[in-house]
Amino acid sequence: MEPLELTHQVIQSMDIGKIFKDNHSDINSMSFSDDCTLLITASDDDSVNIYNIIRGTREKLLYNKDYGVENIKFTHHPNAFLCSTKKGTEHLIKYWSSFDNRIIHNFKGHTDDITALDMSPKNDMFISTAKDKQMILWDLRQRKGLARLEYRESSGGGMCAFDPHGVIFALVYPVVTQNITKNYIKLVDCNNYLDGAFSTWEIECPEIKGIQFSDDGKYLLAYTVESTILVLDAFDGSKKLVLRDFLNENGKVMACFSPDSKYIVTGCERNNGIVMFDVNSGQKVHEMKGHPKTPTCLAWSREHVLLASACQNLLFWVPDFNKLRPSG
Repeated sequence: MEPLELTHQVIQSMDIGKIFKDNHSDINSMSFSDDCTLLITASDDDSVNIYNIIRGTREKLLYNKDYGVENIKFTHHPNAFLCSTKKGTEHLIKYWSSFDNRIIHNFKGHTDDITALDMSPKNDMFISTAKDKQMILWDLRQRKGLARLEYRESSGGGMCAFDPHGVIFALVYPVVTQNITKNYIKLVDCNNYLDGAFSTWEIECPEIKGIQFSDDGKYLLAYTVESTILVLDAFDGSKKLVLRDFLNENGKVMACFSPDSKYIVTGCERNNGIVMFDVNSGQKVHEMKGHPKTPTCLAWSREHVLLASACQNLLFWVPDFNKLRPSG
């Protein structure tokens, strides 16, 4: 897995490098460590698995039977992660040490199911959204939230994400009026968060279920409950692309950018596939198959040409160098 520039040819050569069948239920979230040597997954069977990317092995298995686990995220330390609880009435964010399987702290502040977590790429701040229609800004070093942004008019739980430089963060939530869904995207300055949002965009489309900034900072990816992915200009919210050449009728499939911001990958209910699109042209570049069920979770390694995808099984996709060698 040496550094390799992503091209159409490389994308089209990608094939299954490893399959893990460690879970009894679907994987609901995953996250790479900062150096991309580890991948952590959370499953509906209440388990947390940690995988070594270099060795291609499972390194650790943890459980949270009482509360369940979802929205898992590595902190900036490879032995510590965040996750939200899936069961119970406390709606906690757990700050968990994998080194000694110890809960460092339970962050309390939400009053309903937590829908998203994201960690600042720059420091120890993180954000969360929930069905209580609040976004909370936290700091790992402080017990209480730093700030709250309420969106009571929302028809859903909302989602959130930091930009790649940790300068701003975004909140998105839907408002349904007379059967018309409008999504509001609010941008907040990390240094002036008490002032609230400095910009708000209004987008008419199916409910947005997740957002991600591209690593070059130019675009904001928004994937919806239906078979629609939007690529927005990260500065003014204008639409660059609308992708529909895949199937997501159940609204559970996520999408993400490749680390070079040139490609978008999404799960697809058709043939339980994974579809790759070119960001510049919007054209489908490749479709991969290998999952027994629809892969709903995806994550790219920023350090290797490696894509992780998950249904109940976890698959690592890597280039097949035999397909890349010149013939003759």
